[in-house]
Amino acid sequence: MVMTVQAQYPLIGAEYIQDFDTLSSGLPEGWQVEIKASAVKRGIAAKFTAIPGAATRWAHAGGSFKNMASANGFAAFSAATAVLQQAAMDRALGLRQTGTFGDPGAAFLFRMDHTYQLHDFKLELQLQSLDTAAGRKTTWLLQYGIGDVPDTFITVASGTTGSSYANHSLRASFGKALDNHPVPVYIRLVTLSPAAGTGVRGVAAIDDVQLHWTGTAMPPAAPVPVAYYPVPATNTAAHGSILSIRFNRYISTGASGNYFITDETDHSLQTFPAAAAVAEGQILKLAGVLLRPGHSYHVTYDSLVADTAGFYVPALTDTTIWRFTAESFVPASIAQDFDTACSNGHQLPAGWSRYSMSGAQQWHCENKGTGSSFGIYGYDSSGFVSNEDWLLSPLLDLSDAGISGIRFSRWDSGAGPQADVLLSADYAGSGTPDAVPWLTLPLIAPSGIAGWKSCIVPISATDRIQPVHLAFRYRSDSLSGLKIFLDSLTTLISANLIQTAPAAYELRVAGIPGSESIDLEARIPQDGAYTAVLTTVTGQIIRQQCYRLTAGMQWLHLDQLRIGPGLYLISMTGPGGTDNIKCMIR
Repeated sequence: MVMTVQAQYPLIGAEYIQDFDTLSSGLPEGWQVEIKASAVKRGIAAKFTAIPGAATRWAHAGGSFKNMASANGFAAFSAATAVLQQAAMDRALGLRQTGTFGDPGAAFLFRMDHTYQLHDFKLELQLQSLDTAAGRKTTWLLQYGIGDVPDTFITVASGTTGSSYANHSLRASFGKALDNHPVPVYIRLVTLSPAAGTGVRGVAAIDDVQLHWTGTAMPPAAPVPVAYYPVPATNTAAHGSILSIRFNRYISTGASGNYFITDETDHSLQTFPAAAAVAEGQILKLAGVLLRPGHSYHVTYDSLVADTAGFYVPALTDTTIWRFTAESFVPASIAQDFDTACSNGHQLPAGWSRYSMSGAQQWHCENKGTGSSFGIYGYDSSGFVSNEDWLLSPLLDLSDAGISGIRFSRWDSGAGPQADVLLSADYAGSGTPDAVPWLTLPLIAPSGIAGWKSCIVPISATDRIQPVHLAFRYRSDSLSGLKIFLDSLTTLISANLIQTAPAAYELRVAGIPGSESIDLEARIPQDGAYTAVLTTVTGQIIRQQCYRLTAGMQWLHLDQLRIGPGLYLISMTGPGGTDNIKCMIR
């Protein structure tokens, strides 16, 4: 027993004839047998018994598509003994239906490569009923579908098989429906309704298929590219662009060969195997190509990177044909509160993307707190699940000397690894993110604080010289996973702070102080009670908060402030004495 899926058949000449007499070697080219077919979809590849024997006799009860003796050689059912059936040279493609196989949803399917420049198709085949003991009648529909993955099949004729021994001709004229298609065309004989009646289901077979048309089919020529993107001789290729080639015919990804993307500005080379591209109809798409702002590129490729029915594309070796320049860099802003994006149909912010490495859970909009945020949770109805999902920023320029890192708010609950904060100058803005190097950044966050926390991610000057992508990588497993939400991303500007010299607690403002909250960093000498007070320069108390702190570096959060721009004073008192600093709110 074998399961066979054949390629599409390239029509040649003026007719196609199939007698199925070589089924012992497998299904003929272009033929497939399927179960679980529906009115709008193809089925799945089904069992096919190729070698004649006991299992291929008409009376055998095992459900399968089979290499059966054709009814052409027997005037009556009783004449077809087991020995004669096995020895018969005239074969047919048959099916034994059972309650668990092929009733309904069984299909005999023929896929043609194309019908370009051909028209007026007519079909004739022998539909055979081969089990007189069957008590049920099966209705068969002769249908056609157009395109690589048809979503509609149209019925042009029908026939039945059942308890009587029969060998009938089934004929159909397709009119203009199959004319001149440069894409795959399907013809199938399918049963879409359960067999009617009671008792044993029957055996059906097809033989002597004859397909005729007007016009002379020629062997298909190699597919030819008709358009490239990025468009040659332009300077507008965006960072993150997916390279694509449109061909004049449907295309398939090749098994070998490479694409070569040469950076003419810095003389570097990116090489991608054929398997890295994705075929979608007549278009090949190649993601993950790094296009640096302002750099010029040319693309070449081998002939083996793609084909149509075994006819490979012509190699592109001329470096002047597909040549373009990436657009000059316009830095995106890291400032992101997710409110606009989430209010606009729960979309990602402009330029942001997400990439799921594993698991069904993804970063998504969530109302958490006073506005929208982006969150993820590696959990479903069955419990914790293994998951890895990336949230990726647009290309950012963080090279300004005043930038020392980024700041964001985070809310989390449960147990599991924190989301990694990563940085890369090598990510292309599309494709699999872990295919390039990423730098894991240090994360500074307060401990022992419930609810939203202000987090600081320092970035050294050497790591942000070039434009970079920022990423948040979430991971969970079958035993644990944090529920995490992110909000209020912004750059950390050291120039926003005016501070006095640190005293006993080395008190500092962490990040960018805001009108609603200020984060503080303090080195606590011993466990105990501490108080932080925010005042105006004239001594008016705005906010006073008490803390129970343990020895070590601690993060404090002054919130519910509602203050305007200006200079403010912050003091902290405790067992170690008093610290005073100044803070400028912009």
